[in-house]
Amino acid sequence: EGWIIDLSPEGMRPDVATRIFPKVQHPLAVGIFVRAEEDTTDEPARIHYATVHGKRADKFAALGALGLDVSVWQDARVGWDAPFTPVGEASWDEHPALDDLFPVRVAGVKANRAWVFSARPDVLRQRWRRLLTEPDPAMQAELLKATDHCTMTNPQAALSDGDRRPALADETDLDPTIRRVLHRSFDRKWLVADSRVIDRPRRDLWRAATYAEQLFVVELHSQVVRTGPGAVVGALLPDQHCFKGSEGGRVLPVFRPDGQSTSGAKLLGVLSKRLGIEVTGLDLLCYVAAVVSHPGYTARFAEQLETPGVRVPLTADPEVFTSAVELGREVVWASTYGQRCADPAVGRSRDDISLPPGQRPMSLDGIPHTPEAMPATIEHSSDDSDTDADDLLLVGGSRFQPVPAAVWHYDVGGKPILRQWFAYRKREPGGRVTSPLDLIVADRWSHEDTVELRELLSVLRRLTDLAPAQAELLDQVCAGQLITAMS
Repeated sequence: EGWIIDLSPEGMRPDVATRIFPKVQHPLAVGIFVRAEEDTTDEPARIHYATVHGKRADKFAALGALGLDVSVWQDARVGWDAPFTPVGEASWDEHPALDDLFPVRVAGVKANRAWVFSARPDVLRQRWRRLLTEPDPAMQAELLKATDHCTMTNPQAALSDGDRRPALADETDLDPTIRRVLHRSFDRKWLVADSRVIDRPRRDLWRAATYAEQLFVVELHSQVVRTGPGAVVGALLPDQHCFKGSEGGRVLPVFRPDGQSTSGAKLLGVLSKRLGIEVTGLDLLCYVAAVVSHPGYTARFAEQLETPGVRVPLTADPEVFTSAVELGREVVWASTYGQRCADPAVGRSRDDISLPPGQRPMSLDGIPHTPEAMPATIEHSSDDSDTDADDLLLVGGSRFQPVPAAVWHYDVGGKPILRQWFAYRKREPGGRVTSPLDLIVADRWSHEDTVELRELLSVLRRLTDLAPAQAELLDQVCAGQLITAMS
């Protein structure tokens, strides 16, 4: 028999005042286990679970008062490899997990060096040329941030066709191959698409991306997600930390390289038969996006999600399923900047997610394209009690409007998207410095930066506008008959 006491319900990097040990930012727990002579190894142990909340003194007081007979204990999951977390609703574990629906799973691209990513292609070209033209081999290794896998003298197979590429020390092409990727949720950047500078490119992921209409579901499956959408959908190759910028995650391709659904004909056939309508792989993805990709999902299932991993309530009602698919098409279209689920007949243009006049975020005074005017701060009028405007975004000294407060506060896994996006593009960009090449950055704001900011604002506005309908749909799904592992 065992007792688990969760000392860090706040998760990773909580406020210092709540930490049992102030300098320890990782979640902590106490485990107490008892083995009696009459116990058997044929059955898993019964596990109990309790949580202590508050500041450090509150937690110590709760620990001092905690006994084995008090009512705070919850039963944990039963099973040889079940997580030591509360059972929650009886129906929760009967819902399919994301990887039950999309069983091909892989980690995102892991470069192990920051300099290969940038919001600006010209910056990547400058960094590449600096690396290849450095005459000192020791400095070249430092610029590269050499590892066991990536060195100046180690040839690698190309990501595109598998052909052998020469060692970087012998490379003469000063124009690198670059590719647009999903570096963070809703944050598109450029990557030097070269296996000689990427430690773990995840070749299965690159092969999956050869399908022109590919979609990826990004999930933080091993950590608790308390706010924002339960999962994110993208059309570009995701980074390892795509979901929130840290703590990893995994990527679930929706299609195989030949365009076949990763869900498989058997699963889609079962769903089609049960619902009485044809269900395609894209339909299933759109359903998942409608049900899971909004803040109402994490709010509704906050207790259940203390055990990491997204589960999907599957409606057994064909009309509700069809409505969810249609709503999900809107979500996928917005999430992918119009690259997927476009349908001009219903107002979803390909590669254009512009908002209608009146909602469209406009630059009121422009950002000058000079080093002196490169913005260093981003703020929103909703945080300023001295202003009457509640929809004004301030980028340095320039204004964008309308930007609703909901767009400003939109987060994924607790990371506010707008602020995270800007942090990589401001005068002194954030992020780890892994090489002197990281210090080669844009010295002025560009027209393209303004275009991308307006596109991001449009994406977030559309998603925040769709969220109430998604929450209402989730209520409708959960109130009706469901397809579960037991049904």
